[in-house]
Amino acid sequence: MTHISKYPLALAVIALTTTPALAIDPCLLGAWEPDYLVLGDQYLEASGATQVDISGHMYMTFADTGVGTYLAENLTFDVINEGMPRTEVTLNGTGEFSADTTDGAFIMNMGPFLYNAHAIIHMGGEPMEMDIPFTEEMAPFGGALGAYECSDDLLEFTPTITEGEPNVRIAKRWYRL
Repeated sequence: MTHISKYPLALAVIALTTTPALAIDPCLLGAWEPDYLVLGDQYLEASGATQVDISGHMYMTFADTGVGTYLAENLTFDVINEGMPRTEVTLNGTGEFSADTTDGAFIMNMGPFLYNAHAIIHMGGEPMEMDIPFTEEMAPFGGALGAYECSDDLLEFTPTITEGEPNVRIAKRWYRL
């Protein structure tokens, strides 16, 4: 015999209010913007490109609940690879993550995201344009783990690199907004 509660909403509220929040270092709370020069260096290292110029904006926020968000606003990577046409990829969208920090370590797990990207490939003549769909494996900002250092105005991540895992998907240096 199946028992159906007459009070499912009340039980859901009780469950939500008794679920513990993730441990978040108070220093992390608030909004951050990456150091775009460091982000560019990370991109060059991960992609093997010879040059990248970054424009637009990227923001990351941490709430005391352990939930965080990314916001990309016309974040454009203008990339040159040797022997390849110049390519511009512009990213817009949002992503969520859960974060837990303990004793200078962090674990960030990617949550729902909605990024869209538009690429322009300059091959001489008329540029070729295309939209790029993202899967979880391709999402440019997502989960990571490692160590961090936080001060009033600077946040630096030292991600743990694991062979066979996707490239590090977090900018290593951020400035508080």
